[in-house]
Parts: sequence; structure tokens; C-alpha cells
Amino acid sequence: MDVIAVEKWIRQHVEPAGVIETTHDRPWATVMRVPVAGGVTWFKACAQVQAFEPRLAAELYARWPDRVTEVLAVNEARRWLLLGDAGIAVGERGNPPEAWLKVGSKRNLGSKRRARQS
Repeated sequence: MDVIAVEKWIRQHVEPAGVIETTHDRPWATVMRVPVAGGVTWFKACAQVQAFEPRLAAELYARWPDRVTEVLAVNEARRWLLLGDAGIAVGERGNPPEAWLKVGSKRNLGSKRRARQS
């Protein structure tokens, strides 16, 4: 991955307030933490196996902005995402079942809303 190109692209969308650092480097994606005034944003470079993710994330955010992480920028050709901060990761909380039940109940609520609108 061309880190200079990545940082240039990030700076086209947000103004970093500190050092951009790699937090995860996995076969399926690389994630970088981007500190900004008032918080943090996240850059993700998806491997080819995850090439669908930037478009999927953008489409989900466009449809349900109150339920998914804010998508600040997407480059589908490069498989890059720039995301807002979504808070504490489920894994950092020990991955409790309650977290997934909460997500499921929000999804079900959306289904009930759609059913009423039909």
C-alpha cells in the first residue's frame, strides 16, 4: 500500500490533528486511525476479497445513516474507505451477546417500519 497516496487522499477529506497510525494490518484489510479535531476517523484499505465493502458501506450509510458508521469518503477503484468513529468496538467489550441482540432489535425495528409503510 502506498502510504503517501493514502495520506494525501485522507487529507483531501479531513484535516488530521496528529499522526496517522496503522492499527490493524490483516490479509483482508489494513486500518489506520486518523486523529481529527474533536475525535478520530478511520481509514480502511480493503483487500481484493473485500472489494465489495466500500460500496456496501456507502449504500448502507446512505439508506440508514442512524444505524451504521458514517462514511466520509469512498474510493471504489482503490477499495478505500474513510469512516467516522462508531465508538467502542464490540470486541473491546468482550463481544457480549447483548451487543448483538441490540443490533438485531434495531434491524427488526426497521423491518416493522417498512411493513407499516407498505
